[in-house]
Amino acid sequence: MMEGSTATTGGVTYNRPVSALEDSENYNIRHPLQSKWTLWYRASTKPTSTAVKNAAKSDNWEASLQCVNTVDTIEDFWGMYNNVPGIEKMEDSSDYMFFKEGIRPAWEDPANANGGSFTLQFKGANPGIGEFVWLNTLIMAVGSTLTHFDKVTGIVYAKRSNRTDRISLWLSSSDREICRQSEAEWLELLQKFNTENFGIGTTSFTNHKGSGHRAERGHE
Repeated sequence: MMEGSTATTGGVTYNRPVSALEDSENYNIRHPLQSKWTLWYRASTKPTSTAVKNAAKSDNWEASLQCVNTVDTIEDFWGMYNNVPGIEKMEDSSDYMFFKEGIRPAWEDPANANGGSFTLQFKGANPGIGEFVWLNTLIMAVGSTLTHFDKVTGIVYAKRSNRTDRISLWLSSSDREICRQSEAEWLELLQKFNTENFGIGTTSFTNHKGSGHRAERGHE
């Protein structure tokens, strides 16, 4: 990586840091995120029979889950986002899962077990709404935008063949006030940037405690 151009102040010459706007390949200024985040991808699994599906459900989930990348700076986040297939290119019955590092995208993970998740569903929606909601929710998460940002553990986007795609915001807490405020701020943010006038709709809440289900099972 290049050290940057030189600058002189008061007769002293020093290396000046280079920003991404000046040199997108060799910049050396990075902006750290509050937390590290990992993107997971769960590929589509389509068993040939109900019996096979029921018998191998857990194994299929583990086998189909792939760790894509972990990011800890704004620059790395955008590099990741710009280099993975967009929502419209996802396979049917597949999921994107974006979680804080060290947290598995599963309800039984200790960070998720006593929390819950809000799910927003897009049935018969404008095709562009998925990418809009996914990107703005990601930005909200990495930017620690919510009042209770420390309670956000992850985001799940579920692509489904019947066109009822869903996105879920996962929290480590099921406290009524924390959940109410987080939901309201999330929906308010989406509406604020909703220049295409998408029908955002309403959310439903799932309490993870005692559920013992992994991410994709809540979206079947």
